[in-house]
Amino acid sequence: MNKKIIYIAGAGRSGSTLLDISLGNMDDCFSLGELIFFVENGILKNEYCSCGSRVMDCSFWGVIVFKWNKERKLSNKLFIDVQYKLLRNKRFLINLFTKPSHYKDYIQDVKKLYDIIFKESDHNTIIDSSKNGNYIKILKKINQEVEVVQLKRRFLDRYKSTRKHLQFNPSQGIEREVKPMSFYYSFLTWFFDNFTVWFHSAGMKITRVYYHDFIHNPTRVISEIIDTKDNEKELLKNRGPLFSKHLVAGSRFRMHNKLFIRKK
Repeated sequence: MNKKIIYIAGAGRSGSTLLDISLGNMDDCFSLGELIFFVENGILKNEYCSCGSRVMDCSFWGVIVFKWNKERKLSNKLFIDVQYKLLRNKRFLINLFTKPSHYKDYIQDVKKLYDIIFKESDHNTIIDSSKNGNYIKILKKINQEVEVVQLKRRFLDRYKSTRKHLQFNPSQGIEREVKPMSFYYSFLTWFFDNFTVWFHSAGMKITRVYYHDFIHNPTRVISEIIDTKDNEKELLKNRGPLFSKHLVAGSRFRMHNKLFIRKK
């Protein structure tokens, strides 16, 4: 069976972690969380995996780090620097015409990371909910089958979510204090995040999902993304229980032992 990356893209606070976990509970699918934060949050800061262990102590990610370090070319700092330049919306136009130093090495390191994850997870489909639309152009370079799922949420609903103030609590999955966004900043990020997904996914297989549709009928939405079996449809019809195994970064809900999809 072919290996495939399902990449969940869109604006933050749109429910990507819940969709990631829901897909990861389907047969032969493995949830990663937000892989673009793996080096900074997972390796350098050694934050929590959804299994409850620190990333470097995690039975899954610890092996990934060990094997990746043997093959990668860039240091942690260089990897983060290159990625930061490639993924910032403010550099959108610059990145259309130029590439930062060490670009080719970065692409090779990303490819090796996914290759190792496929092998160690022993799954043919992995779910990456990094969301960043500019990352799609990176995925196009790594010679893997990639399907983009654009998760969209109505702006006012998303804005209400960005008004929440979350206090720093690493063990609960909140790695930094999250302050409420202004209306202006929330709109700009919502607009540009969805624009970059639309732009970079041109010519790719893409499924567009609205968050309210997913909450209303998770069985139908998940079945539109991947083939589901009868027992999986029953699980989704019952709205759970869903289990998050080894997600890095993402919503604090990934730290819950058992999740159900609420109707609202």
